[in-house]
Amino acid sequence: MNATRHLNSGRDCAHVAGAGIAAELAPTSRADRAARANRSYLGDLTPGNVRHGSLARPVAAAAFPWLAPARSSATRRGGVLSWCSRLGSLAAAILVLSGCGNMKKQRYLRPETPSMHLPRGTSAQLPPPHTEAHRARVPDAVFETGERGGQLVTEIPIPVTRELLRRGQDRFTIYCAVCHGADGYGRGIVVQRGFPTPPSYHDARLLNAPVGHFFRVMTRGYGVMYSYADRLTTEDRWAVAAYIRALQLSQRANAKDMTDADRTALARR
Repeated sequence: MNATRHLNSGRDCAHVAGAGIAAELAPTSRADRAARANRSYLGDLTPGNVRHGSLARPVAAAAFPWLAPARSSATRRGGVLSWCSRLGSLAAAILVLSGCGNMKKQRYLRPETPSMHLPRGTSAQLPPPHTEAHRARVPDAVFETGERGGQLVTEIPIPVTRELLRRGQDRFTIYCAVCHGADGYGRGIVVQRGFPTPPSYHDARLLNAPVGHFFRVMTRGYGVMYSYADRLTTEDRWAVAAYIRALQLSQRANAKDMTDADRTALARR
């Protein structure tokens, strides 16, 4: 009895398979062929019928619907209109993407370029009078320029404290000692390797130079030395100038100029 049941089941399966093959080979209408093509493209996602690659097709169809085959192409007119709409979408996308390159070719004015559309006829414009610099500026012009009445100042315009000298020594060691040397004689490490020798701070010319001279050189540059205004703030430049004066004094100091307390402290060392 069990053998008969299995035989009947096998016959039923063969009958169903044969019917499916016959259905596939039977002549069909255009609408049926279109529906079958859509099913083949999108794949059968029912459990048990998921085939290799069937998940990629519906995902691609969802991401790029204008590239997917038409789902309703029963007539030639509908198919033509569908493809025309896809081509129109593709052309529109190409036009939009091609416009992005124009941002690389924008027109601009270089510094000091003549322009008839801007005040004063040049691209270099003065800041509006009601604006302020990002960094708070000290209103003292002497502090900013190192000059008074067109002449270099002979005194540092800020209090010279121990903290200011330590700051000046720190900035001098970082930016100046490589050329001028730690002692100020112009025998820095880069000079020993062929860089032009800077003047010694202990020459008579620089010993008698006003302190504003060192500030201006650091601000504007001098000879082969470029400006350090972008590396040293205004206060740091005065701190370095104060430390240069301390270096000059260290090489020609006299024990008679020291106070009794200083001489006692020096003797203890």
